[in-house]
Amino acid sequence: MSRQWLWRWAQVFWMAAIISWTAPSVAQAAVVELDELKVSFSQMLTLFAIGLAWGDMRQWRSQVDKRLNKLEE
Repeated sequence: MSRQWLWRWAQVFWMAAIISWTAPSVAQAAVVELDELKVSFSQMLTLFAIGLAWGDMRQWRSQVDKRLNKLEE
């Protein structure tokens, strides 16, 4: 897989969330329901996409740090 697989998957989940908003019955379907807390399908997809994008950013940052350390040596 390429080095940007987290970013690609983040884009896929974000697009799936946007597409699910066009179908209200799908977008509003509760995935997690704890007392008063309800997380819908589109919210879950959006949160997952944000998590993947954040993981990609952390991975990129660690690679930049490694390259900078090599240059400093």
